[in-house]
Amino acid sequence: MLVRYAIEVGKLTFTQVYIDAYNSTDSLTAKQLKENVRKLICGLQTLGLKPGDSVCVHSFNHIWYPVLYLGIIGAGGVFVGSNPAYTARELTRVLTVTKAKFILVQPELSQTLPDVAAACKIPQSRILMIDLDSPDAHDSPTSLHALLQHGEADWIKFDNEETAKRTTAALLWTSGTSGVPKAAAMSHYGLVAQSVISEWHGRRVPYKVRRLLPLPLFHSFILPFNISPLREGHQTYIMKRFNRDDYVDFVKQFQINTIPVVPPIALAVFGQIRPNDSSLTSLREIVCAGAPLGGEVQTNLARSLHEDARFVQLWGMTETGWLAAYTYPERGEFGSVGRLVPNTKVKAIDRNGAEVRGSGGNQLGELYIQGPGTMSYYINEGGSTENDFEDGWFRTGDIGYQKQGQWYIVDRAKDLIKVRGWSVSPAEIEACLLEHPGIKDAAVIGIKTKDGTEELPRAFIVKAKDVEPITEQMVKEHVQKHLAKFKALDGGVQFVDTIPRTVSGKILRRVMRDMAREEI
Repeated sequence: MLVRYAIEVGKLTFTQVYIDAYNSTDSLTAKQLKENVRKLICGLQTLGLKPGDSVCVHSFNHIWYPVLYLGIIGAGGVFVGSNPAYTARELTRVLTVTKAKFILVQPELSQTLPDVAAACKIPQSRILMIDLDSPDAHDSPTSLHALLQHGEADWIKFDNEETAKRTTAALLWTSGTSGVPKAAAMSHYGLVAQSVISEWHGRRVPYKVRRLLPLPLFHSFILPFNISPLREGHQTYIMKRFNRDDYVDFVKQFQINTIPVVPPIALAVFGQIRPNDSSLTSLREIVCAGAPLGGEVQTNLARSLHEDARFVQLWGMTETGWLAAYTYPERGEFGSVGRLVPNTKVKAIDRNGAEVRGSGGNQLGELYIQGPGTMSYYINEGGSTENDFEDGWFRTGDIGYQKQGQWYIVDRAKDLIKVRGWSVSPAEIEACLLEHPGIKDAAVIGIKTKDGTEELPRAFIVKAKDVEPITEQMVKEHVQKHLAKFKALDGGVQFVDTIPRTVSGKILRRVMRDMAREEI
């Protein structure tokens, strides 16, 4: 269903839709993408992919990413996107939880793959190199190039809504609203709904969209852009990853008018623009998601933009897709995440479990949502769907309120730490810390940076006795060795005598936050 929606109903023109920002002659038209999706479907099925098999893509951004995404799903497989920043430990867990049967990996990220695959019981013959920039690998039978040489095949098709709802198309790695990272199962129906919402948002502008993407194409905020350029004909320039100087140059060079960003990118780009700098004057819409930006911060950033440009916040989650945003021509109120997208319902529930009926900043509650783009369930360990759904409503863990149809997010009920747009699980870092022989107990919280725009993980450590005393540097190095860089303890390490816990053993993070404030 998803691939049929993306390709059969799309605007299959000879216009470039995916363009390498670093080499604009390297591009894919919608027709070329369709042909290669059909080839990849045939190649994967020839290699032995069965309906429901998970295929992990471990890769930086590139123009072929949408081919991989649609080809895997079109072959009847389940797409799994992995962060290229992950360590072997983290990648092993992704592959284990999602029960991946194949791995598509860029050569530069493949050093640890043999050991990781062996630990996950994935045969070496199912490690497939994304070799399009590596001609020397073309002779390998386990290269993407070789995979595209088996002819073409149709994608799976079903028009029954119930089948679309119960057939998983993607497993999206997420920290959830609590606990350790897990996989959110997204159905064909849910992903189509998310794409419809992003297209609805983009169609309302009166200009031809030219988009720049440095954010990962597996990120739930960006995932719809594996499809919408095909359907809308939008030229989309792909960056391997974010680099500020290159980013600003590309905006000017390609006259980019639409950019999705997360707060760290917004601050890096717009916070350093000098007066009378013309580099970003082509921009007309900046959509920021991943974490809330304060109203004052948004106001300051907007001053560096063209007077016709709109800087708007978007609210969404991996488990739900886009939930709220402002659409053209409304600019909205800075500090708000906008109005609900179509077919989405939200209600606020207070501490007593009652629905908040009023509006305004004194009518706070945890936000529960219903919408067609919501996940089906969590996969395997670490997640309990029952705890996150209540009578068909998904508990977001966000605390907020609405005023005149506009929604405001003010806090989180859950424990996640937002670092540079990524959701970081304290439980995952704590589990890593407790593997060190010098640590008896540990707790992790997020602390705000001085400007209040970001959170950083801070660890509270109880030292183990009768072993070599552990230092702050040793604690940080242990985490850096086993977890991705964005999970580093950049908020510091604090040694304590005990970790405050409830009678049942749960960490009292509120107390930990008070301890952190007292130290500051």
